[in-house]
Amino acid sequence: MVVAVGCRHTAGITLSSVTIGGISATFDGYKLHSAGLNESAIVSAVVPTGTTASIVVNLSSTAVRCVIGVWHLTSGSALASATAAETDPTSLTIASTAGNFVVGTVSAQGGAVTWTGATGRYDTAATGSSRYSGADTVAIGASTVIGIDLSGSVSAQADCGVAYG
Repeated sequence: MVVAVGCRHTAGITLSSVTIGGISATFDGYKLHSAGLNESAIVSAVVPTGTTASIVVNLSSTAVRCVIGVWHLTSGSALASATAAETDPTSLTIASTAGNFVVGTVSAQGGAVTWTGATGRYDTAATGSSRYSGADTVAIGASTVIGIDLSGSVSAQADCGVAYG
């Protein structure tokens, strides 16, 4: 199972762990914005088939907001990850091979997200101007580029992506 996590909090607070059905997830991709206000992570864990599980996100202190997106993969492990510049628009370039499943996520202050090169699966506006979004695609070659563009005024952007195969 793959989980994208997006959090908004005060500086100095960080994402410490994620469990899926009581199983510790591995951090496959991670980005903390330079000001420490938003962070994005992509984590994974192998869970028993048919599991209906609680996903628990642990932070070093209380987050202002936290959103997750969930993908169920039947096989594969993390192969490569990437983070993007803290600018808008931006892109993630993730090392991949044809057939890899690629996940991207963004946590930022801004408007609706437009994804290019991937299919958006969720785009959530939270209290204030917080925006959390996730997308995926199947790689067709040695490098997968996912474009991320937020509408309106953007700040505190944290993006990451991971290829699984």
